[in-house]
Amino acid sequence: MFQFTVGKAESFRGGAITRMMQKPSILLTTVCRPFGGPGEGDSVGAELFHAQVTRAQGIFSLRQVIRSWGLDYIAENISCPSVVLHYPSEGEFLKEIRSRRYDYIGINFVVATFHKVQRMAELIRKHAPDAEIVLGGYGTVLPDALLAPLSDRVCREEGIGFFKKLLGEEPDYRLRHPYAPIPSPSLYSFRRPTKVAHITSGLGCPNGCDYFFKRRYIPFAETGRELYQTVLQMEQQALEQGDELGGFILIDEDFFLQKKRAAEYLECVRREGRVFPIMGFGSIRALSQFTADEIAEMGFETIWTAFESPTAGYEKMKGREIGTLFSELQSRGVAVLASMIIGFPHQNRNDILRDFELLMSYEPALTQILIYFAFPGTPFYEKAIGKNCTGRSSGGSALPLCAYPKYGSTDTGT
Repeated sequence: MFQFTVGKAESFRGGAITRMMQKPSILLTTVCRPFGGPGEGDSVGAELFHAQVTRAQGIFSLRQVIRSWGLDYIAENISCPSVVLHYPSEGEFLKEIRSRRYDYIGINFVVATFHKVQRMAELIRKHAPDAEIVLGGYGTVLPDALLAPLSDRVCREEGIGFFKKLLGEEPDYRLRHPYAPIPSPSLYSFRRPTKVAHITSGLGCPNGCDYFFKRRYIPFAETGRELYQTVLQMEQQALEQGDELGGFILIDEDFFLQKKRAAEYLECVRREGRVFPIMGFGSIRALSQFTADEIAEMGFETIWTAFESPTAGYEKMKGREIGTLFSELQSRGVAVLASMIIGFPHQNRNDILRDFELLMSYEPALTQILIYFAFPGTPFYEKAIGKNCTGRSSGGSALPLCAYPKYGSTDTGT
């Protein structure tokens, strides 16, 4: 469990971020560990690489616990006393809610961890009955009929603005990026001495895929210069805390799509003569706006990109020939992590295998496989409702799954 203090007085104690200012007081938390219990698939957990990307590599799998950085951003940008817990045990969570009076307790969750929210809400109502429960995260796509009995408020918008309105604070668009690093990935249980810092340059994706939520793009860094200065500030904070940074995770659904900002960041790198290792995200369309040399020169060491079936017709897949793009990036030391979606209505088993073999021919360094799923609030959800295709989520709620006649639920793992 992570825990630290934001503000002038900082102290680490076991795993939460505490800010001592004026009341009301806020607790922001992920769901409780452990993971892998009844109803939870292997892909559900606090790790991303081992859960969804490198699990099949056995002892060669990369191990790294990923923070829920959105909670850190909220705590950093509100003025109330706040504590952030990342993956507490139930005992640690109970100890915290009993230790002081909280006015609001926010829980970040996904659909697959809804059952954990049910248990946590029960504990809050019993041990902190005066606290209002605020639910947030991807799990809030679930209907109000499920969430209302467990909560007092549901955040389905940008979290910092939501809490500022809730607390009566003035809007402040000068975003503060929290320094909340995580250890670098370990291998063979060998923990590298470096840490990885996190920067969000923007929220929301403008590509308009039917399986994704329609959200306007919110820039957290308006210009490339602002982004570069944030990197320098993170480096200074790491030095002050005695941390050695091994790189940065840049959160932006399609960073290179904002061409002017990315180009300005490159100019800063060239002008200052300093480059920082980055893992980031970019579509084929956006990556095609830059040469492989330029992307490597910016400092990108890993690019996470989408690979949908060529017959699916997504605009973001249009650009340079994929095999050439991957080859040029990797020849310059930029690893490609390709995320493939399977289960489109037009696909059968042979189509999926053919697309997979095509992706393998491009030789990405890493691969993630996801299922075409109809989350509430997406265009695909509306299509699935129209076809009356429903299944059950881990929380027992009815959700569209579209079990196509071309292959059954056992083929996709639903």
